[in-house]
Amino acid sequence: MKANTPANAEDDDLSVAFKECEVTILAIDDLKTSFGDKVIATVSDGSNEFQIFLNATSQKKLIEAYGDDDKAWIGMTADLSLEKNEKFKNDMIVFNPQTA
Repeated sequence: MKANTPANAEDDDLSVAFKECEVTILAIDDLKTSFGDKVIATVSDGSNEFQIFLNATSQKKLIEAYGDDDKAWIGMTADLSLEKNEKFKNDMIVFNPQTA
């Protein structure tokens, strides 16, 4: 069964299910998958808790802002945004750390 989506939405279009928001990082976990090791962040937007895979772009931004100890990211805030992945030509969710 396919979710109800706008007629012009593409299969990989995250804009249908994604809303930009500010989140607090609650936990960071490593997960072994058939595609290799992945990092998952458990976050809260103040109303809901959810998990997001941290892509390389998000990890780089978090390291630059908060350091390379991912456990130190817990309690930090970030804005989630939808950005175009030029390499794979699709949308991706990106963490933009709040440093001020």
